[in-house]
Amino acid sequence: MKIFTIASIKGGSGKSTTAFNLGAALAASGKKTLLIDLDPQANLTLWAQASDPGPLPLEMITDRRPLRDLVTSTNLDRLQICPASESLVFAPEELSAKRNRDSCLKTQIETFRHGHNLPAYILIDTPPGFGILTRNALAAADAVIIPTATQFLNLSGLISFMAHLEEIQEQLNPTLKVAGILLTRVDRRTRHAQEIANLTRKQYGKAVLRTEIRENVKLAESVSFGKPIFTYASTSHGAEDYKALTVELLNNERRRR
Repeated sequence: MKIFTIASIKGGSGKSTTAFNLGAALAASGKKTLLIDLDPQANLTLWAQASDPGPLPLEMITDRRPLRDLVTSTNLDRLQICPASESLVFAPEELSAKRNRDSCLKTQIETFRHGHNLPAYILIDTPPGFGILTRNALAAADAVIIPTATQFLNLSGLISFMAHLEEIQEQLNPTLKVAGILLTRVDRRTRHAQEIANLTRKQYGKAVLRTEIRENVKLAESVSFGKPIFTYASTSHGAEDYKALTVELLNNERRRR
């Protein structure tokens, strides 16, 4: 069971878009996949058309209910989700007094591993920033995917994120790998996007994935229909790019074994 956390300091970078479409692509390739939505905004949950779980996500992250109780099916074969709700806004306050406050999700997933019919992949979607929910997601992960929109403020956010990530690796999860920095909302017709993409590749080298997610209105439209881009617009740039991302990540994983 491989665990990817999808995280970024900046909002609007494509975390939920990446989680849902990567999950859909993995499931379509025959790999059972579980999405965990840790964002109180619950965008991933809405996209997957999951029911509002009420207080259950908060009860799970505070260790009052097992993760398995939240697992629910989606409309896609082999794709399940642990949905989020607004209850997670209270997580920082409730976790602050816990000694293991940054590793509660890790503990939940370790218990979950002892069950049956496990997924091949877990993808964890996180809120923007580097708060306690994101720290939990990174502490529980094998690797992190870092979506970064090709805008100047996102590049500065990436620099800050990478510094915080080193702290996580030193203090909470020394085996955490960077699966890749994913350039999103890329429009290479504009000089600004080209400059940011090139600067990012120059600064982070091989840590930046070859695949780029091009700016594509179909990706935004697919959210309102609750469909992955492959179903909503199978010939779009968005579908091409997320298929390429899935292939790249799987190939990278095989090489690292």
